[in-house]
Amino acid sequence: MLKFDFIEGLIGANYKWWTHGSWEDGSPFFTKSYSIEDIFQKGINCAGLVNVFLHENQKQIPIIANYPGGTFAYYKVYKNILSLFHNDLKIKLCYYQ
Repeated sequence: MLKFDFIEGLIGANYKWWTHGSWEDGSPFFTKSYSIEDIFQKGINCAGLVNVFLHENQKQIPIIANYPGGTFAYYKVYKNILSLFHNDLKIKLCYYQ
């Protein structure tokens, strides 16, 4: 069973944009390790959230062309087990204060 409960502990963390450069360990990707303190102090991006999820569930972070994690790596590794959302699916975003 996959663990999701840790995600609530990340509510309020800042999103950090990645614009260029290497994907070193740490913020915003957290490819090798992470700490809640680092996430809140330095920020996290969308790939970093998935990487933290993989860490929490003892899953390997996929590496494509020397880039660990990231949407292209996830697609290449998980494409056969993913299901697509229907275009008419409406997603309600919840904002926590």
